[in-house]
Amino acid sequence: MCYDLKSVHRGVKRLSKQMHDRYSMEKKMAKILRQDELYKNGQEFDITALDSAVRANRSESSKMMRLITDLRKNQNRRVEELRR
Repeated sequence: MCYDLKSVHRGVKRLSKQMHDRYSMEKKMAKILRQDELYKNGQEFDITALDSAVRANRSESSKMMRLITDLRKNQNRRVEELRR
């Protein structure tokens, strides 16, 4: 009888350790996945912010190009008017 209790006790300890290890691994994996998701979300946010900055810069550049083109056209008109 004592031998059976020892083997049962060993079996229970082994199963308990396996369950604890599985629980620990699940917790670690959940933490890693959360960190990975936060990293991905952070990266997406950075890409979105970068994209917005590039678009704003392009918009500003195109406005400057239009202004330069308009000034050049006005200058050319004045030169033509002065030649007449």
